[in-house]
Amino acid sequence: MDIEAYISSGILELYCTGGLPEHEKREVEALSKEYPEIQAEISAIQETLSKYASKYAKMPNPGLKNKILDQLPDKKNLTHTINSPTNKSLTFLTISLLAATVAAFFFYYKWNNVSGENEKLKMESMNIASENLKVIQQLNGCHEQMSILLNKDTKVVPLGGLPNSPASKVIVYWNQRNKNLYLNVNDLPISPVGKQYQLWALANGKPIDAGVFEVTTGILQTMKQIEKAEAFAVTLEKTGGNPTPTMDQMFVMGKI
Repeated sequence: MDIEAYISSGILELYCTGGLPEHEKREVEALSKEYPEIQAEISAIQETLSKYASKYAKMPNPGLKNKILDQLPDKKNLTHTINSPTNKSLTFLTISLLAATVAAFFFYYKWNNVSGENEKLKMESMNIASENLKVIQQLNGCHEQMSILLNKDTKVVPLGGLPNSPASKVIVYWNQRNKNLYLNVNDLPISPVGKQYQLWALANGKPIDAGVFEVTTGILQTMKQIEKAEAFAVTLEKTGGNPTPTMDQMFVMGKI
């Protein structure tokens, strides 16, 4: 048996990342007992996967799962899904994606000197790695947003539509301890050319500039830190914002 060719084939990376059918998996295990070189390569691959997973995985707060479930209507079914063997946590998914990414890079480097029909496989491996890294970044972003939303010091302030736009809705998240301020646009008209929406905090009857923002739904936008506030409002201003709000261009407002 050509041990070097077998090791270079990529089958051991698939074995380590769970990508082999059961009969091929048993074959690899049998050969690893017979050939020390194969067992050594498997150990090296597993060690690399472990290092990558340890480096990039993030463990959510211990109480994060229960806090999320308490706010969801179908808690029983979702609890079963999260507690099932394949859905233990976002961390497990992140580690799995990292393992697949590392395997894809393994294939790329092992096939780097191969031409012809394997060129397509090389490109597919690199595409898989790229897509998995994007998903990992999205998961990390979700972890960060959930930590903001579920922080006990975060005050959630819904801003309802005013006569300029009755259907508009914006949600402000203000951490009253560290003074960090975030904004989520649910519904606002697209701003005209040369105009931009601006968030204001109202304290002691005076408006405080909290920054301008874009009409982008589905993400938290970081605004300026605010020390004190009794209410929040959004006005439509010139691009870059104004030092004082244009009162007849106020679109949403909400009291704390």
